[in-house]
This record gives sequence, C-alpha cells and structure tokens, in this order.
Amino acid sequence: FHNAELLFQEAIKEDPKFRLAHSYLANVYISLIMLWGDLPPSTGARKAMSVLSNVLQNDTLYIDFATLGIMEFNANKNYSKADHYFKRAIALNPGDELTYYFYANLLCILGRTDEALEQLDKAKTINPVNTWELTTRGEVYYASGRYNESIKVFEEAIQVFPNVTALYDALGRAYVFFFFYPDAISTLTEGLTHSTIRP
Repeated sequence: FHNAELLFQEAIKEDPKFRLAHSYLANVYISLIMLWGDLPPSTGARKAMSVLSNVLQNDTLYIDFATLGIMEFNANKNYSKADHYFKRAIALNPGDELTYYFYANLLCILGRTDEALEQLDKAKTINPVNTWELTTRGEVYYASGRYNESIKVFEEAIQVFPNVTALYDALGRAYVFFFFYPDAISTLTEGLTHSTIRP
C-alpha cells in the first residue's frame, strides 16, 4: 500500500487531471485504516478527503462512493451516511465484489444480519471462493447467534486459505463460546505459527 501511495502521488504530480489516480490514492488511505491499521482513522480520513476534495466537485465515481462509505463507517462512525454511500457505489458498479463485503460488515454492525448475508450472496456470484466472503460470512453467522454455522464456515475457510490470520482468530473465538478451550488454544497457536496473511 505504501508503494501504491507513492506511485499514485507521482501520477497526480505528472498529470493533476488524471481522475482515477485521485480516487485510488484516497482508497489507499482508507485501506490503511481498515485493512492494516497503519493509519489512525482520523488521519486516514483527513488524507483521503484532502485528495477527493479536489475532484468530487466535478463528478463522483463508484470507487469514490465506496471510499466515502468505508470512511464514514470506520473513521467517522456515521453509519447512515456509510449506508447511503455503499448503496450508491453498488448501484453504479454492481460488479465490484469488495463493496459488498464492506457493506455486509456495516449491516452486521447494525444488526441487519439477514441483509448482510444477502450482500455476501451477491458477492459470491461474482467470486465463488474468496477469503473476504468466507471471513465476513462467518462473522455474520457469529453475530447472529448461528455459532455452529460460524464454526463450519471458518473451518472450511482455513482449509482453503490456511495462511489467513483472521480466520484462526475468528475460529478460536467461536470455539471459546462453546467452551472448547483446547480447540481454541490449538487453533490460535496454529494461526500464530503458520499464518502470514491478513485478509
């Protein structure tokens, strides 16, 4: 992401009218908040808006709405605005699977788990096997009290994506709910030992 930041900054410097470079640079800052935790939410949101403010007055692309949705969701905690932006992003580009994952996360936080699963089903038609879809689906099942289904999803996901740290963390947490402490400990230990990738 940091290399992407430098490249997009250079692209904008070379051609300030390169519209997508602004959108992608703003998206980098938001990703550094949500995906990696490399930026504090307030800092990432400020950086993203400083980039987007130069171009939003002329038009708004689907990726801008997705970025704004993530920013309102994670940085500003304005869930109604985030809901609006995600819907606009999906309406403009229903083929972008990532937006469905982020929107499903928001809906899960709001307790609208059935709607969250609907978004994940849409994403699955675009990409049938994806770590984001499996991770989010397992989390939605967990949040809605469907713990057995949550465990099943996480166990299957680890078989497909054995290097994703978040899956071990989530499965360990689900085991703890059922007091399966030995399983939880072995799962978390395995995650620390073998996993190398965050989703």
